[in-house]
Amino acid sequence: MDDQYDRERVAASFNVYGEREWERHEDSVAARVSFLNHQAFLGDRVHSADRVLEVGAGPGRFTIELAKLGAIVTAVDISPVQLELHESHVGAAGAEASVERRVFADVVDLSAFDSSSFDAVVCFGAPLSFVMERVDGAFAELVRVVRPRGVILLSVASRFGTMRAFLPAVHEEIVQDSIEWTEAVIATGDLTSPHASLGVPMHLFTWEELRRLIARHRCEVLDAAAANFLSTADPATCQSFADDERLWPRFLEWERAACRERGAIDGGTAIVAAVRRQERPLRSEE
Repeated sequence: MDDQYDRERVAASFNVYGEREWERHEDSVAARVSFLNHQAFLGDRVHSADRVLEVGAGPGRFTIELAKLGAIVTAVDISPVQLELHESHVGAAGAEASVERRVFADVVDLSAFDSSSFDAVVCFGAPLSFVMERVDGAFAELVRVVRPRGVILLSVASRFGTMRAFLPAVHEEIVQDSIEWTEAVIATGDLTSPHASLGVPMHLFTWEELRRLIARHRCEVLDAAAANFLSTADPATCQSFADDERLWPRFLEWERAACRERGAIDGGTAIVAAVRRQERPLRSEE
């Protein structure tokens, strides 16, 4: 079925996507803000000498930021091409010494790693959005490999924030296809191909849905935010802020404040969260 997770299909899609996974963090003001907000979550929760498992590491944007914080990173990705790009970009940034190893693996199966073996787990770039019906198993794996009281930093694609940011494309889809398909996405969050931008199905979360997922796995929410909010407005106006050395830092302050407001968490292209594994071990470890 087209709404189910297919590991090989997702891997092939990111193989083809290639270098664009590195470039996408700079292709708009909203993308730049999203990157900076993800970066801020790392800075708040990751410490020097922490052993970090980065799942969905891609070409290494966040690995480089983790290296700046002094973390020791194990990079995981489902795509061999992305792991090759990871080695290239991380090496070019002078951050290779911070990479413990690279592993070809899948978020739904982290059996290559022992339980409770990392101080923090980073799962940015929405790997959890691509695993569809296997999301509980994938999240359980993230929880299993982090130590008790350890932190998981994650981001998922946002249902209504994505629609807000790409409303012209939504209208175009309605004109070309039907309004019924759009209403199905709103109701379920399931974005199926060929409409999905990467050609593979993905799930768009609401904050309430993500919060329930976190709670099911005995984790507590430490922080949550939209990845962007103000910057998903008129692109030309946002670019004017970005081009003004005096206004840009102030705009980022407004953006960061807005993104953490409860009413705005669903309003960005992604939802970012920091969660803590509770002290009590999971049943599988008891």
